[in-house]
Amino acid sequence: MVPPNRLAVMLNFPITEAVRTDEDAERTRIAATPQQIDPSVFFCNQTIGNACGTVGIIHAIAQAKQMVDLPLTGWLESFYKECEGKTPMERADIMENGEAADELEELHEEAAADDENTSAVDANMNNHFITFVVGNDNNLYECDGRKEWLVNHGKSSKETLLQDACNIIQEKFFKRDPTEVNFAMTVLASKGEE
Repeated sequence: MVPPNRLAVMLNFPITEAVRTDEDAERTRIAATPQQIDPSVFFCNQTIGNACGTVGIIHAIAQAKQMVDLPLTGWLESFYKECEGKTPMERADIMENGEAADELEELHEEAAADDENTSAVDANMNNHFITFVVGNDNNLYECDGRKEWLVNHGKSSKETLLQDACNIIQEKFFKRDPTEVNFAMTVLASKGEE
């Protein structure tokens, strides 16, 4: 059902005490033994509340535009241009305060207002979006704007991105909180061949 040219996998999952404990252990491990990170993988920290879905989409599109012809316009084009050569935290500041920040806020409010049943203001703040992508170094990366850095999950490929991401999701996310059932995944894929 998913086209074969998979570009990114987004996961929505609940933030629970088990998640926080696991993330603390991960942070300690990575700080003690730094990872090898592909500099071509776009990463942006999240400093705006309730914007994890937007940050997840930004991570997915940034990696996708390296793999397929993806012409960008408007806010996305401005944002990526302004982010060139910046650190993840500088990119977060650009998102919040940059030249196109007002446009993003308007787009975000407009999208939230389109849903008559919910409001972004009232949204469940206990769920969070992250994105999995494959870098040019053929490693699977977890892009989570709440974290200080990308998480390198090891070898993968553009062909096995979905399966590799699913394996990590099952091993890392499902197993640490087996009573939780509020998970959702979205795959960004291209219909065309490269």
